[in-house]
Amino acid sequence: MSEFDDFWKALTAGIENLAVGALKDYKDQVVKDGQDFANALKADLTLWTTQLANHDITDKDFEWLVESKKAEAKLLALKLEGLAKEALSRFVDDLVNLIITTAGKFF
Repeated sequence: MSEFDDFWKALTAGIENLAVGALKDYKDQVVKDGQDFANALKADLTLWTTQLANHDITDKDFEWLVESKKAEAKLLALKLEGLAKEALSRFVDDLVNLIITTAGKFF
């Protein structure tokens, strides 16, 4: 198994742990939206983690690249549930932080 595969497995497992607090009643939607967002970034994450592992980009560069994708988070299932904007924003922040910290463990 490659480093990226290990990273991906840890990331997708970590997404389930984001359904806490205000989001605990929306676990299915949190997991679906989190996985959809991660899948949408998979090609970019493959490239960026390779660059990170090869020291072609810094940790800060990687963090900036992932943070720049926040606007692309398509959280339709959660929005349809009428979740407050504050909780949605916190979820996106937590999801981006999960990607960054999980990558830091592997690359």
